[in-house]
Amino acid sequence: MELGDNVVNIIQEKITDPVPKKIPMVKSKKPIIKFFEPKEGSENSIIKIVGVNLDDLEYICLRDIKVKILKKNKRFIKEKGDFNSYDEYIIKPPSLKELNKECWQSLEKYKVLVWGYYNKLGLQIRTMEKGDMNMFYIYTDKKECPEKDRLTIPE
Repeated sequence: MELGDNVVNIIQEKITDPVPKKIPMVKSKKPIIKFFEPKEGSENSIIKIVGVNLDDLEYICLRDIKVKILKKNKRFIKEKGDFNSYDEYIIKPPSLKELNKECWQSLEKYKVLVWGYYNKLGLQIRTMEKGDMNMFYIYTDKKECPEKDRLTIPE
């Protein structure tokens, strides 16, 4: 394609499964964090946390910093042939400065645990995804450590 060429849009038929009018909410006695996405991003990214009974969580943290919930939605996920309804929270991760890890980023990517606190049972609720790395949000920002905070290597 070159500048000035005519572009012809072709309508593509997309066949999708019809979403039923009434989708059942997954039930659980305590809150569940099914997953969160993305797993990596910058301090300016938006993270979506999907789960059950998220309203029952007293707060959500990345590392030990409480985050503000920007928006609450419903997410419909097809599982085993049927659609299920989940809660979806949209949050913004704390900055590396708030985490006091700007210098860490000059060494390697910093990982923070994503969790919610369920006061009723005094539980820390983490993602149900398998694998240790699925529990962490990884910062991809590259920060330069301030001169005053840099480590000096003895001669």
